[in-house]
Amino acid sequence: MKTLFLCLVSIFSLTSSIQAQLSGTVKDHQGHPLPYASIYSKQSTLGTSSNDKGYFSLDLPAGKDDLIIQYIGYETKVIAVDITDKPHSIGDIQLKEQSVNLSEITVTANAEDPAYDIIRKVMEKRRYYLEQINSYHCRSYIKNKIRMEDMPESFMGQSTGDLGGLLDSIGRGILYLSETESELYYQRPGKFKEILISSRVSGNDQGFGFNKASDLDFSLYETHTTFGRPILSPVAPGAFGYYDYRLIGSFPDQDGHLVYKIALIPKRGEDPVYQGHLYVAGEYWCISQAELQLNAAAMKQPGLDNIQIKQVNIKIEQPDYWKTISQNIEFQGGLLGFRISGSFTAVFSSFELDPELPDNFFGNDVFLAQAEALTRDSLYWSNIRPIPLTKEEKLDYLKKDSLEDIRQSPAYLDSLDNENNSFKIINLLTGYSWSNSAKRQNFNLSSPLFGIQFNTVQGWNGNIALAYNQEISQKPGRELKLSTEITYGLAEKIWRPEVDLTYKFNRIQNTELGLSGGRKVSQFNTQEPLGPGINTLYSLIGEKNYLKLFDKRFIRLQLESEPLNGIFTRSSLEYSRRAPLFNNTDFSWVKNGENKYTA
Repeated sequence: MKTLFLCLVSIFSLTSSIQAQLSGTVKDHQGHPLPYASIYSKQSTLGTSSNDKGYFSLDLPAGKDDLIIQYIGYETKVIAVDITDKPHSIGDIQLKEQSVNLSEITVTANAEDPAYDIIRKVMEKRRYYLEQINSYHCRSYIKNKIRMEDMPESFMGQSTGDLGGLLDSIGRGILYLSETESELYYQRPGKFKEILISSRVSGNDQGFGFNKASDLDFSLYETHTTFGRPILSPVAPGAFGYYDYRLIGSFPDQDGHLVYKIALIPKRGEDPVYQGHLYVAGEYWCISQAELQLNAAAMKQPGLDNIQIKQVNIKIEQPDYWKTISQNIEFQGGLLGFRISGSFTAVFSSFELDPELPDNFFGNDVFLAQAEALTRDSLYWSNIRPIPLTKEEKLDYLKKDSLEDIRQSPAYLDSLDNENNSFKIINLLTGYSWSNSAKRQNFNLSSPLFGIQFNTVQGWNGNIALAYNQEISQKPGRELKLSTEITYGLAEKIWRPEVDLTYKFNRIQNTELGLSGGRKVSQFNTQEPLGPGINTLYSLIGEKNYLKLFDKRFIRLQLESEPLNGIFTRSSLEYSRRAPLFNNTDFSWVKNGENKYTA
């Protein structure tokens, strides 16, 4: 019996883990694709969005399910599906434009629009929906894309060209494309913790995308949301002083409940408010969808012309727990003749309410990256990506990753090094750098001119510094740095050498071990509040030697790290011999007949 039970458990676990990919294309009744439509399972909170061309794919567990397809301004469609272990395409899904019912709405002259009464009911429940969920955990996927739409042929006298192969022949193309996958945790009030699972940046295999799920998970029940400046929510207290509302009509949702479509009209052109439409679920008096716009006057953000926001909320748990499952933010702007557009598309799924978390789970480490976040290959992304790439995005990854491979090839790196490593006589004064990019080595010689200073102990003094850097392993981020600096003062006639050896072995936490030693002139205040350059001017012009120094011979072992985001630690062990120093010169450019320098 025990063996049979274990077999049944194994079979059930295997069956429940079987998933298959369901795909299709969302279009309108004329056959035009509908970008960023929301597609999700009625039996779970698994969902996705369609891409720019209306295409979607979604991995769902085996079994019978109802697929819900939503697009703002169009009728919601529910399709019964039977998920097997094989990929299945349901072809084109055509949505009809939403027809709103106006037959039961009567507005008499000088009467208040019915929209106001609906908004009041949403305002009454605003605090309820804002505070009803104490904590949650979900999975997030974010894609960020920035495109160049137009640009001048030259900028500051230099030809713009194709920006190093990023753009096409007419100056258009994707400037930046990235994807991130995260685990997002929230605890009221306002505590977020995000764990980055994977990150991909087109053309940069070591790049972290700057997409944060916590930044895109905002609620219109909050009084303000920030886009350049705080924007007042249309359901916030006091919103009636900034918004006019008009009821466009109502329509039934997939469960037969009425949804009200309400137009948002700013009272004044430059107020920090939204334009667009809210969709209010009548039985719950909550925001089910939002279609919003912000213009330049509302944001007052230089370079940004407008922002469009589409947000879809669904009931994730009975009786009335709603959360955002998809959000798309598009923007357009320009500056100095450059015109750009971009988008942030976010999908939130697999919600878990009130997860069991340790008491100290929410601390200062609000954003963490897993060690393997940058090592995921294209096959991994193909399997987990909820929003399929468009043809343009696939070509961008292919082109930029290929360019990255070329730029990392030994032949290309050697050609760059041969050009950059050429030594010129002027380098004796300005400094010199030498690199072997293929072996990830570089050597730097500082300029002796920039190190010339004056103080009353050393007189005119200068230094020359040599530094060598060796990147041991690129992906784990291990590197070795060796540097030395030699200082000499003309009045003191003493050479002071220093050597520093640093080994960085954890790039994620910026952990490095250092060993240093030598002989140096040190300030009494080890925080060095007074710079040598400022003291040089005070001394030469005003005979004021504020810099107080002693001689230090030392050896130090030091460990630095950032164990938590924003928390830096430094531990050191040092042995030093200190000796007093005395003035060896009273030189000054301005003499007043007596020496004003102090000891």
